[in-house]
Amino acid sequence: MNKNYKCINSFALKMIAIITMVIDHVGAVLFPMNMIFRYIGRISFPLFVFLLVEGSIHTSKIRKYELRMFLFALISEIPFDLAFSNEIVDIHSQNVFWTLTIGLVMLDLIQNGASYVKGHKGKMLQEVWIEGQPIPMVWQFVVVAVCACVAQALQTDYGAGGILLIYFIWMLHENVIAQAVAFVIISLLFFGSVELPGVIAFLPIFCIMERKVHRQNTCFTRLSGAFVYFASIQMSTAFCVYHILSMIFVWLWKKDVCEILHVILVRVS
Repeated sequence: MNKNYKCINSFALKMIAIITMVIDHVGAVLFPMNMIFRYIGRISFPLFVFLLVEGSIHTSKIRKYELRMFLFALISEIPFDLAFSNEIVDIHSQNVFWTLTIGLVMLDLIQNGASYVKGHKGKMLQEVWIEGQPIPMVWQFVVVAVCACVAQALQTDYGAGGILLIYFIWMLHENVIAQAVAFVIISLLFFGSVELPGVIAFLPIFCIMERKVHRQNTCFTRLSGAFVYFASIQMSTAFCVYHILSMIFVWLWKKDVCEILHVILVRVS
């Protein structure tokens, strides 16, 4: 059974995410009327979300992870704005790294909220929080709602829908079919049918999770989790470098095209 999934690992997942994103950007710039490129590109975001979630689960230094994502978001913003708005700073549109950063902070607050309350709040609240489950669910709802509103207010790429997807991928991280269903519902509610091809991303994710299920060795499972975490770090770094370079390329390409058209129009007139 394991041999069936040997070709799919975290590196393959990372490469699929980056390649589909390249195809998406090529389509957006060179073939804006051909939607097949954009449909293929929809596969990348669920993969990035999956690796982000796995990284948040397996890292012991989530604050450093958050800082890294924040820096990536910050340095990617100007190239993103130049490419899509032709402005150095566009407050009406933020790159996808802001969505991922807000989502990571959300997971940190959810996963470590009980520990924080146990260490800083009163004894009665500690007992209610730790022993009874209603407050953790309320806490999750509040955190998700606030982070979704922040992403929507900042107009980050994917916005509130992206935050909800990150949450449900985390909450259902052992049930890939449920993750895919959640993705379809969120896509229809927030993005429309254009995002539905992204459900294909859950096929390699399913293979990854099947490998983990069929490995019974605890040591291997821990090493596998650590490997996914480091793969997610490498992925986010590679994604950031590619994102910046591609946005600069898009901006330069658009600028050259506009200058050529201007020269042609001047000569014709």
